[in-house]
Amino acid sequence: MSISINNNALPVQPSNLNESDLQLQTDQEAVDGTMRRNKFGQKKNSVMHFSMLAPSDYRTIKNYFVTGSGVYYSNDNSNETSNGLYAFSGLPAFTENEYAPGASLYRDFDVTIREI
Repeated sequence: MSISINNNALPVQPSNLNESDLQLQTDQEAVDGTMRRNKFGQKKNSVMHFSMLAPSDYRTIKNYFVTGSGVYYSNDNSNETSNGLYAFSGLPAFTENEYAPGASLYRDFDVTIREI
């Protein structure tokens, strides 16, 4: 797997990766119990987990996702497509794991990128 953000290869590849197409839909249930589903389409989605990043790698990875703007995600070795390329423009949402004083300086980092 070789993941890049904005055409820049990540210095550390994620420990866990989940690439999938999200189904956008709403389900409504009537009083008589019948259901109705409205489908709006699909959006590409990537969920990445980075385990135990060194402080310098943590800052570098985090800087890709804190700008508040969209990013271009690409993985040229994906099993989601027949040609191996899974690429899209999306908005990132990240979670920082807390740092405990006195503990190791290594931290985990999680990010989800969803197609715009």
